[in-house]
Amino acid sequence: MIYYFMPYDVRGLGVAYNRHCALVPRDSDWICLMDIDTMFFSSQRLEEQLTKVITDFGSKFAAFTCVTNRAFRRSQQQLLHIREERDLVRLKQRADFQTRTRQGKVEELHSALNGHFMLLPKSLWRKFPFSEVGGSKSAPGHHILGIDTDWRDRLYAAGLHIGVIHQLMAVHFYRMDDPR
Repeated sequence: MIYYFMPYDVRGLGVAYNRHCALVPRDSDWICLMDIDTMFFSSQRLEEQLTKVITDFGSKFAAFTCVTNRAFRRSQQQLLHIREERDLVRLKQRADFQTRTRQGKVEELHSALNGHFMLLPKSLWRKFPFSEVGGSKSAPGHHILGIDTDWRDRLYAAGLHIGVIHQLMAVHFYRMDDPR
C-alpha cells in the first residue's frame, strides 16, 4: 500500500513529514511525500509506476525520488533541461515522453536531494525520521530548507541509497514566477 501526502505544518517541514509518516499503519507500507506545488498528470499512471518501481528496485534502493522541471541547481540529477518551460501542455508532453521512453531507468542519486517528491517505506522512516531543523551547510537551523538534504546525508552515511526514477517527471512550480 502507498500513502500519498502533501505535508505542511507551520512549525516546519520535518514536523509535517514526521506527523504524516506516523499516520501510516504498517512498516511494510510505502509513503509518498510531495511538495504542495508539485503535480503529476493522470496519463503518468502514478501508482502503477510506483508499484512497479518498488517491486523492481525496492531491494536496491532504500528510497526514491524522481526527475522534475524545476529544482535548486545542486540537484542536477533530478533536474531536466526544461527549467524555463511554463506551458502546462508542453510540460505534460514531456512528462508523457518520460513515462513512455524511460521505463525501468532508475539510477542512484549522487547529487543533492530535492525533496519535491520522496517515496520511502515506513520501516525506513522509523529508523531515520526527518529532522525538525535543517542541518545543511546552506540552510543551518532552517525549518524548511535542508530537511531533505539532512535526511539524504544520514541515509548515505548508513550505507543506504536513493534511486532517481526517470520514468516519472513531477511538474514543480518552484519559483516559476520569479524572473531571476
